[in-house]
Amino acid sequence: MKTIEDRDAAPPQAAPVPPAGAEPAWPGWIVATAICIRFYSRLPVPALPAEADPHAAPDFRTVPRALPFAALVIALPAALVLAGAGAAGLGGLLSAALALATLAVTTGALHEDGLADSADGLFAAMAPWRWDWRCCCASSRWR
Repeated sequence: MKTIEDRDAAPPQAAPVPPAGAEPAWPGWIVATAICIRFYSRLPVPALPAEADPHAAPDFRTVPRALPFAALVIALPAALVLAGAGAAGLGGLLSAALALATLAVTTGALHEDGLADSADGLFAAMAPWRWDWRCCCASSRWR
């Protein structure tokens, strides 16, 4: 909950941006992986000593090199749930559903939201006369 003191405090300063022609400094594999995990998931990552501001927007010119390592860490809980469900003898559909639910919790449903936004963008411009057989929420005003 924000207090009056928080509202009156100066906003946090962003990390300094290097000049346009300058090559950005590589933060290192551990820091870059931590930045990616913090940005693409809900996993708690503590602030590292080499980070100026752990809550600043990442520099996307440098940190994408560490995305494969961050993806392994982010997908690990879902992979463990899938392996555990398979070892427990649960069916394939239930195992997959549990793994997807774990991934949705881990990422904050980031990818599921992106899938829904893609479907909305692809099918929102569909002709109204085609809605009746394409989805169950057709409006009667177009008939």
